[in-house]
Amino acid sequence: MPIILMHGLLGSSRNWRSVAKELTDGSALHCLDLRNHGNSFHDEDASIRAMSDDLLYYIEYHHFWLRLLQKGHKSRLCDHSFPVLAAESGKFQHPHGDINKIGSNYGYAYQFDSGLYAKFLRQYSEDRKVKRTEGRVTEVFQDSESGNINAILLEDGTKIEADIFIDCSGFRGLLIEQKLKAGYEDWSNWLPCNRAVAV
Repeated sequence: MPIILMHGLLGSSRNWRSVAKELTDGSALHCLDLRNHGNSFHDEDASIRAMSDDLLYYIEYHHFWLRLLQKGHKSRLCDHSFPVLAAESGKFQHPHGDINKIGSNYGYAYQFDSGLYAKFLRQYSEDRKVKRTEGRVTEVFQDSESGNINAILLEDGTKIEADIFIDCSGFRGLLIEQKLKAGYEDWSNWLPCNRAVAV
């Protein structure tokens, strides 16, 4: 049986992020954003009645889809989603600013092959005379006065000095965290795409 989790007023489906997986034994779990909350659409009518009607419509729609499956129809739930179909047809657009248009009430995320993207950036940079040095960083040096990183040592003994270093080591944070201890600052409230998944 599907389970629906709802947030409180001024909350969002993200409130359930840390516990959602613990609340189901494999049943379909739906964490929803009410209108004017989280990634859901915004509307002038933010009454409890309107939110309740939205929830009832969602439940009824989901039941209709399950009945279609029982009758032999082979479709994904996302086959009934405007932004999904648009994206799969190569016709995706950023959400419209007019909340009265169908193209205004969805969120989105960028998905790409990080290996292919890295290959593209490498070729793009080298075509513009950027010098590429490959190696594993074994030691990081800091300026004794400012504390800024001024050099790194590679496994083969090569020492690279520079005025600025950009840490591209991903979640490891080789320079910015392991050496500088910069800490993590959550900007999710300001970012339209606030999640990263590395596979």
